[in-house]
Amino acid sequence: MLLTLALTASAGTWLAGEMTEAGDHPRTLALPDERPLLRERAEREPYTSQVRQLASLAGRTHDLTDDSVGAVQSRGNTARAAAWLFYMDLTVIDGEVVPFPDRDSRLAVGARADTLLASMRTTSRAKGLSDAVLDIHTAQELHLWADTLDLLLGADEDALGPRRAEAIQDVADLAADLYADFHTYPNYLYTRSLLNNHRVKSMTALGQAAIALNGERWEAPVDDGRYDPSRWVDDALLTADVIARDVLTDEDGGYVEGGGYISYGGLELYPFLWAWHRYTGGADWTVTLDPSLPPEHVLGYQGDWTVPDLWTSPWLSQQLDWSLRTLLPDGSAPPTDDSTPGARLYYGAFVSPDFPHAGLYQWAWERGGLAAGGSVDVAPFLIAAHDDSVPAISPVEAGWSEDQVLFSAGQVMLRSGWEEGATVALMLAEHGEASAWSRTRWGQDISANAGHEHPDALSVAVWSGGEPLLIDGGYLGWPDHHLVNKPDNHSLILIDGEGPQGARAVIPPVEVVDDQLVLADPSEEGGWCHGLDGEAWVVSEDLTDPALSYARAVTRYTELAPQADLSRSLVLLAGRYPVFLDRAQPWTCAVRRYTHQLHTHCGGTSGGTLTEVPHGVRCARGQVEALVLVLGQEGMTLDATREELHDAGGWAQRTHAVLQAEVDIPKARFLTLALPGVDTVEEVGENGLRWEDDERACEAWTEEERPPSPLLPALIASAGVVCQEEGLLYGLLQGTPEDEEAELSFTATLAGEALTGWRVKVHDHRDAALTLTLPALPGLEPDGACAWTEAAGSWTLQVPREARTAPQARAHVAVARAYGVFPGEAPALWTGESTPLYADWSCGEAEPVWTLTRRPERSHAEVRDGSLTPDLPGLYELSLDYGGDTHTLRLEATGAPSEPDEPVDTGLPEDTGPGDTAQMSIPGDERGCARLVNRTSGCGCASGALSGALPWALAVALGVRRRRR
Repeated sequence: MLLTLALTASAGTWLAGEMTEAGDHPRTLALPDERPLLRERAEREPYTSQVRQLASLAGRTHDLTDDSVGAVQSRGNTARAAAWLFYMDLTVIDGEVVPFPDRDSRLAVGARADTLLASMRTTSRAKGLSDAVLDIHTAQELHLWADTLDLLLGADEDALGPRRAEAIQDVADLAADLYADFHTYPNYLYTRSLLNNHRVKSMTALGQAAIALNGERWEAPVDDGRYDPSRWVDDALLTADVIARDVLTDEDGGYVEGGGYISYGGLELYPFLWAWHRYTGGADWTVTLDPSLPPEHVLGYQGDWTVPDLWTSPWLSQQLDWSLRTLLPDGSAPPTDDSTPGARLYYGAFVSPDFPHAGLYQWAWERGGLAAGGSVDVAPFLIAAHDDSVPAISPVEAGWSEDQVLFSAGQVMLRSGWEEGATVALMLAEHGEASAWSRTRWGQDISANAGHEHPDALSVAVWSGGEPLLIDGGYLGWPDHHLVNKPDNHSLILIDGEGPQGARAVIPPVEVVDDQLVLADPSEEGGWCHGLDGEAWVVSEDLTDPALSYARAVTRYTELAPQADLSRSLVLLAGRYPVFLDRAQPWTCAVRRYTHQLHTHCGGTSGGTLTEVPHGVRCARGQVEALVLVLGQEGMTLDATREELHDAGGWAQRTHAVLQAEVDIPKARFLTLALPGVDTVEEVGENGLRWEDDERACEAWTEEERPPSPLLPALIASAGVVCQEEGLLYGLLQGTPEDEEAELSFTATLAGEALTGWRVKVHDHRDAALTLTLPALPGLEPDGACAWTEAAGSWTLQVPREARTAPQARAHVAVARAYGVFPGEAPALWTGESTPLYADWSCGEAEPVWTLTRRPERSHAEVRDGSLTPDLPGLYELSLDYGGDTHTLRLEATGAPSEPDEPVDTGLPEDTGPGDTAQMSIPGDERGCARLVNRTSGCGCASGALSGALPWALAVALGVRRRRR
């Protein structure tokens, strides 16, 4: 506990160790012995530019009576800038950073800081439940005023003079009032539930104020603990350790609220962690729950625990690394969820030996333009924390791959490179914490952090040449964010006009029972049922081929849209062309309307031009043009007349065109190609592909000595595609199979004018055999066909079902990957659901033998009847012996465990038998969710959520279980 107490404050230190004496100032933006170092830094770049910015801020004029949020924060930034210059004895004359020319000019700047400090608001803005969300503005004001006071108290000549006690009292009053909002009825009902950037900013601003005020004296008109800074520090460290680290950060270091809010929430968090680390010498801190305080109704903690030095913790380094792994070519963060375009983290503050990747942060800061500014200007923090002796290291020099697949954070970033202007394709696959469904370390569910989450499962975006081409809608600010946060604001698939369910509640309906906050209706707690609607997973990836990067993700719609499974395979071809294949399969066999949306950055008021071309559109922005093509089923319609809003940066509203493909069909698939640098179909031909109505063919690429990949031309044309490379032909064949779901690809050896070694591969075929009618290709001879006839210029070929695990030629594998049929990979596994294991060769007669060689700890799964039913999420490894050939198959299962900790009472009478119908009660799990899912074979569909009266046999077959995390 801090020794500083209201009315009886001690001038002693907080605890033993390497700590500044309590009476010494400053403590937040500098320590007393660091002034010479900071003055020396100010004489060179990049610090000189930051000092110039402070000098510009310090010269602004203000209306001291304006109490609005923007006006008060602007005065706070000016006051802190003036106090910094006054403390450092630095000013800017003719663009040069120099000491003040005389004592009077320096005192005038100090007096200006004090005048602005005297105009501060001393009460919190979060008064009443309707204003609870204004706590973040109070936090920023408190941060600025505490830093200003700390600098003025540490100056050689006290600019406060007789106002010293008054200034200390004002800052203490504001801090105490903000603290009370989180601990007194009724405000704490909502402020205490804001478990996102709100609580992080508010509590760590209180911690910053506690550091600045430690050892000083003030009056405490209310003796309920709100004026005790030891409690402010407890709350600050608790929030940083539990909310920022546990609730808002996933296993990959990803920040739940997106790249924009990691910077905004960090305006208070990071300076506090840095100041605390230095003020305590990196000491641990023990937090004790005070029984006199309102209960921690959300966090669920009790007793004492120790908070480590978070500034040097692996968590913070991992979060900074995540923000860099998702970096765009211009140094900004992707504008996903409630993030505005152009948002960037002030990496310069983390260029320090405290961080193992400080050199990378130096590179990222330089890439971002040495950014400062912000609603709380970060220039003073950058000058103090940034160590320019750390050399910049690019991701390439550090050995980082251009492609980043973050399984837990749910982002796939496929890049042509790290350089400016590179092509980047992003796919979102967030689940669990990444989709704002978190738990504290004590196992308590957290859903009130979902306010900035978007229902954007499998959404994609593309950047190239310094321009966004396929975009996310951004933010538009809290009052207008509902205009851009719906499923139809993202590049995903709608089914009957609907997408995934968004978070049901930002803050759940609550009531007070025995002084504790409880949910009024557990079914309205917000978020999603784990493993169901709107959560997505990356289930496979392959980044080993330099010519082709690949990742596949899956999701489910279960609430608003007809229940369906969806998958998206994202491919970056030749390090240049994003391609993605979508598959949507509902749980029933009814015809649905599928709407495949691509939000372009052209058309409307976006500033880009949009031109319709066969199969898609041409999008042109500045010097960058891209061809966007969509191929799908017969009967699909394409339209680009719909316009939508998006954030053009700084919450500026613009409109853009949406390329929309629609088809009415039981299940659908779409193939999309985004071709940066290609503005016409004819230009594609110049790069080695001829697109003709009467003849479709492709040639070897001409712009490289070795063609980077045959896959692009093979995918663009959907019929009779033939590509040549190094004596091989390969591609896709549009045949007329009896099974309309079958797709064909082939490889053949080119010897002179003859084709030999021909092999056909059938995709998505489930029958024992298939008869295909193929176009005739001169000189083509079959090899290993089961049955073969030729008549009237076409061939009829009979083959068995495809061997999904068979190793194939490299070019052939590439085609298979893009179609989501990845050799060595089965469809996405879901716990509790049976997945058949295919292992037939063309014309093969051997009996496949599957052996499960690896499964997650505590799993009891086995291979039975040629199928695997995983019971726990995790990795399953199988060995296949096929006629003496051995192959290994690795499968990743996702979803909730299928077995509960305790059996669930189904309510079925003991004498209920087959053919009988009984009422069955399905209890909800911790989240108030209950689901039964039965995937049947049939037409590849499945029945959805079941409840009420069920046939006894079906209930037994399903094995009624509670869905648990």
